[in-house]
Amino acid sequence: MSGNMENRAAEIFKGMLPPLTGRRFLPFFSESCSVTDLSSNDYLGLGKHPEYRKMMYDLSSDNFTGSLSSRLLYAGSPVYEELEYELAGLYGKEAALLFNSGYHANMGILPALTSSLPAGKKALIVADKLVHASIIDGMRLCECDRARYRHNDMNHLERILEKGKNVYDLMIIVSESVFSMDGDVADIVSLARLRKRYPSALIYLDEAHAFGIYGDCGRGKASDAGCLADIDILVGTFGKAAASYGAFAVTSSVIRDLLVNRCRSLIFSTALPPLSAALDLEFVRALGGKGCLSSVVGRQRNLFFRNRDFFSESFFKVCRKTGRDFRENGTNIFPYITGDDGSALELASVMRDAGFYIRAVRPPTVPPGTSRLRISVNASLSCLQMEKIVALLEEYDEHSKSEYR
Repeated sequence: MSGNMENRAAEIFKGMLPPLTGRRFLPFFSESCSVTDLSSNDYLGLGKHPEYRKMMYDLSSDNFTGSLSSRLLYAGSPVYEELEYELAGLYGKEAALLFNSGYHANMGILPALTSSLPAGKKALIVADKLVHASIIDGMRLCECDRARYRHNDMNHLERILEKGKNVYDLMIIVSESVFSMDGDVADIVSLARLRKRYPSALIYLDEAHAFGIYGDCGRGKASDAGCLADIDILVGTFGKAAASYGAFAVTSSVIRDLLVNRCRSLIFSTALPPLSAALDLEFVRALGGKGCLSSVVGRQRNLFFRNRDFFSESFFKVCRKTGRDFRENGTNIFPYITGDDGSALELASVMRDAGFYIRAVRPPTVPPGTSRLRISVNASLSCLQMEKIVALLEEYDEHSKSEYR
C-alpha cells in the first residue's frame, strides 16, 4: 500500500474502535470508576448487578466454559434443550432453536428457508430498508429475489407483495421490531394484517432490542402488539437485555427441523458454551417469574421503564427547544442527530469529559448527514445523571449556535 493510500485509510478509519486500555476510554469495566456507560446494550443493567454476577459464578462450577463441538456432532450439555423448551413455552410456540449470536441467526435462517423450496418454486425476501447488517448479509447469501421497502412504509410493502403474489411461492417479510439506530418501532399490527392477506407470506421479526424488556414477560414488541401468533419466525438475542451471549429463534416444529438440517451457521459452528446457555436459561425462567433471579429481573425492568420515561420527557423538551430532529418512539434509544461527523465526535468528547461514555455513530452505520450520538438509557442510571446529560446537550447546542452568530 502506498503512503498516500495508508494516510487515506488512517483518516477514514480513525477512531472506529475504542482503545482497549486506559480508564479514560473504557472505564465502565472498572468497579471504582465514575464514568457512566450509555453506549452498551446492557438495558437492564444486569452486567454489573451483583446478584446476576454471582449467579454466573455459581453456574460456572457445573457447566463447561466451552462446548467443544457443533451440536450436530456432539450432544454436549442438556442445558441447550432445557433452554429451548423454556423459550418455546415463554412464547407459546411449538419450538425454539439456539444460535451463537444474532448475527449467526440472521446470516443462516433466511438462506436455509429459501434454499428448501422444491425445484421450480420461487421465493422473494422483502425487508425493511433499515434492517440490521446481519439481515442484509443473510439476504445476500440467498439465491432468490430480494426487495426492500421504505422504512416502515406499509403501503410500499403492500405494493411489492401485491405485485409478487402470483409470481412467488414464498414471500418472507423481514423487519426488526425496535430499530437500533433510531429507536423507532415497526408497525407490527400492519405486518400481521398483510401476512393474513397474502397466504404465501411469512413474517421474520428480529426482536434483538426488545426481548427481555418490552411486552408481557419481556417477550418483545410483537407481544405488546398482540401479534405473537402471527410471527412465523421471531429472533431474539441474549447479548443485550440479558447481559449474556447467544440468540434464538422461536417458530414451528417444521421450520425448526428444516433449520437444524439446512442452516449452515448452526451446522458448521461450534455450539454456544454451556455456561452461557445456563445463564440464558436462568434469565428466561426469570422472565416467566421462576427461579432465584425473577425478583432481580423484575426490579431492573421497573427501573428501566422509570428511567426511559424520566429521560424522554426532558430529552424531547430539549430537542424541541433546540430544533433537533427527533421521534417520540417510546423506546429507550434516543438518537441525538448532529448531522455532520465532526459535531458528533466533538459532542461525544464533551460527554466523555463530563463522565458519560456515549459513542458517536457515523456513516456507513447511519445514512450520510445523520451522524449522531446514540444514547441508550438503561436501568442503572440515576435521575441526577440523566438530568446532567440533557443539560449538557442543551449547553452544547447553545454553544454551537453562538459560534455562528
